Amino acid sequence: KGNSWVFLQILKPIVMKTNSNPSFFERNAVTLKIISIAILALILLIPNSMVQSVIHERENRRQEAIEDISAKWGLQQTVTGPVLNIPYYKEYRNSNDKLVKSKQYFHILPSELDISGQVSPEERHRSIYEAVVYSSDLNIKGQFQIPESADFPQDNVTILWAEAYLSIGLSDIRGLKDEVIVDWSREKRVFEAGVPDTDLFNSGLHAKTPLLEDSLGLGRKHSFDMNLRFNGSSKLHFTPIGKSTTVQLKSPWPNPSFDGAYIPDANSVSDSGFDAHWKVLHLNRNYPQWWSNSKHSVRESAFGVSMLLPVDVYQKSIRSSKYAILFIGVTFLLFFFIEILNKKLVHPIQYTLVGIALVVFYSLLISLSEHINFDLAYLIASLAVVLQISLYSLSILKQKKLSAIIGSVLGLLYFYIYILLQLQGYALLMGSVGLFILVAFTMYLSRNVNWHELGQKKGEGKPMEEGLDV
Repeated sequence: KGNSWVFLQILKPIVMKTNSNPSFFERNAVTLKIISIAILALILLIPNSMVQSVIHERENRRQEAIEDISAKWGLQQTVTGPVLNIPYYKEYRNSNDKLVKSKQYFHILPSELDISGQVSPEERHRSIYEAVVYSSDLNIKGQFQIPESADFPQDNVTILWAEAYLSIGLSDIRGLKDEVIVDWSREKRVFEAGVPDTDLFNSGLHAKTPLLEDSLGLGRKHSFDMNLRFNGSSKLHFTPIGKSTTVQLKSPWPNPSFDGAYIPDANSVSDSGFDAHWKVLHLNRNYPQWWSNSKHSVRESAFGVSMLLPVDVYQKSIRSSKYAILFIGVTFLLFFFIEILNKKLVHPIQYTLVGIALVVFYSLLISLSEHINFDLAYLIASLAVVLQISLYSLSILKQKKLSAIIGSVLGLLYFYIYILLQLQGYALLMGSVGLFILVAFTMYLSRNVNWHELGQKKGEGKPMEEGLDV
């Protein structure tokens, strides 16, 4: 017994010293908690990406519905023309030294082209989806000037003056509503479906307009005047093939987007509709007034208007979901500071449930916005999530004040993101300022925290100041 007592006296200070030193996990508890919270926040981006996939899927389904409506009514339309086409035979010898005739086309663009008309849009619905379609009534007039002989192909060429024809390009001829008749130099000519050649466009109409043979027709001017009535959807574009092209459009649609190669010289947009005017010269484009075959392309010079729906809920939902990491990070940061400043313990499972609630917001938003106004859907979804997290935080923190702080911060954050969604042009600026304020607020909250002593046992070092100082 005496020997045992001596041994215990020797071992006692060693055991006491060992028990007084905190373990690695005790010393780095706060650091490990921060790392685990950060990992959890990144893991929650996985369900957020799944929600984004659902939004894209719904957007694709809407696009399919729009295409189905448009296919039955009329697709996006681009009007090109009219163009005067003169066929000719060109003789040449092939690799076997055999004389071959090839039929080619000489294309003449109008010296003047004036288009004016009315576009009458309407909304068509398929299930919960809607598409913008329109009926257009255009008057197209102007004149051609036949080039001089030196401008036509010369070598081994036989020009077929009697087979000359007028063609006009229309992207979807299924949208035509009436017969198209052109007043060609005071003679009525009826357009037929299709185009004999596809040098300039693949779909359209043509009308025979025989010209005088040889030099009698060279340099002569021909006027034209026609009405074109057709259906289309979403977009209406024009190709400026005239030496001077003017387009005047009126419509009761209040949400136009002027796009393409040229913007209007003048336009007015109001709740009652829009009125737009374009003027394009041949100097503004990259092709001449006449050429042979498919030497030049005119498609890249098209311009016009798109009829937009007032709100694209899918685009806004995707943009809002990109801020998910901000919501998760700020909320977790807030709970973390409540833990260290108020000595409240929040379990990782509770962090997870709060993060899932934040992700569910985007699912609520897209599902509601498909049936009601986007702003109202955003308000309902954000209020539901803020109330849910506030009540949950009250149950785990047991303090109404802390729960109110969490709810207020989340409410301000949702309001801030809503402002960013409205100010597309200033989103980067507002986002940068918001992040700067957030970092400054985090610094303010942590200014009195002694991070080196958070892992020590109670009574060691200086005590941590209690209470959430805001």
